[in-house]
Amino acid sequence: MFGLVFIAAGALIVLTSLDVIHTDDADFHAPRELVAAFGMLFFLPGAWMVIHGLMGVARTRRLAAAAQRHLNAAWLYEHPWDRTGQRRSGWRRVGASLIGLTILSVFLAPFHWFLFFTAEDFPVFPQVIMGIFDLILLFIVADLLKRIVQALRYGTTYVRYEHFPYATGGTVRIALGVTRDPPRFDRLTVTLRAVEEVYETSGSGDNRSQKVVAYAVQQHESVVTHPHEMPTVQRDAWFEFDVERDAPGTDLASRPPKYWELAIHGDAPGVDFEDVFLVPIYNPL
Repeated sequence: MFGLVFIAAGALIVLTSLDVIHTDDADFHAPRELVAAFGMLFFLPGAWMVIHGLMGVARTRRLAAAAQRHLNAAWLYEHPWDRTGQRRSGWRRVGASLIGLTILSVFLAPFHWFLFFTAEDFPVFPQVIMGIFDLILLFIVADLLKRIVQALRYGTTYVRYEHFPYATGGTVRIALGVTRDPPRFDRLTVTLRAVEEVYETSGSGDNRSQKVVAYAVQQHESVVTHPHEMPTVQRDAWFEFDVERDAPGTDLASRPPKYWELAIHGDAPGVDFEDVFLVPIYNPL
């Protein structure tokens, strides 16, 4: 329902700018096509909200039905696990940054048009806000360039599970591998951590807001500095962690979820290496 408000506002602007709903040209202070594009900035997010909400309802029903079929075996339905491990190309992160950059650029384009072509009538405060958004845009560009360098330098990374799924109260042995020999790391830090997301409310009355915050409730760290313990194309690097029995197990079906992840950070000259993988660690039956 919240999304429908944006859809209605965007549709009204688009239909008016295209003269489907008649409006005199004298009432427009920008090209009609540009105003229509501005209207789409409301319509598309609204459509995304509606689709996202419907997909959430469908997911909840699907998980409830799957839970009845697979009692006490959540790893069979709550996430499309690959039983052998995970594989991730650095170019995938480049694509994510590129999508974010494109969306923000399209969103800011109409505002920039009004700023540059009606600068004399444009209030100072909106100009300051636009400047802040432009700084964010520059930050995303810098992050995109960093990820491109990482993709060229490190290629594809993967982890291999020794067991599937792992259980709390046991030992988690997991391998880190690469498809391209990376530059020599000065230090390779691998952290296995349990993450719980929670809804936190701040403020009061009309100023109250809610957001999702992720907390690492447990973590185990392994640090490698010797070259022969680093992963290469010919050799995976194995890491071993002891997980407490009372540690939280993976629960990706709930909202907010609980999960385990393997965070990897390699210190190297120039651009460091960073990646995160989900690890299937569940409470024993």
